Amino acid sequence: MLSQTELPHQSTLVGAVDSYLKELVHVRPFLMQRYTDVLECMVECWLEEIGINQVAMLDPKWLNEFVAVSTDRGIAMNALQDFYRWALQHQLVVENPISFANR
Repeated sequence: MLSQTELPHQSTLVGAVDSYLKELVHVRPFLMQRYTDVLECMVECWLEEIGINQVAMLDPKWLNEFVAVSTDRGIAMNALQDFYRWALQHQLVVENPISFANR
């Protein structure tokens, strides 16, 4: 669980991805690099297109389109699913937008 002082930073998309990547210890180094690449690209694209730096604001349709144009859709989907599992555990989102993106 995040401390109260961490919550403002964590609620931003940039902050949440940064914190998630710092805690990412359950994957192999090459996979961690691929997750990092996917998530940093997702953040950059989202901020450039939408401009809202809030982790809870990512749209399932937008995420689905992001995955669809990714070079490696499997890695992109896995990285996003793992990130949102983490975000749910830390109460940064109320639901996983990835589960809705696949409908």
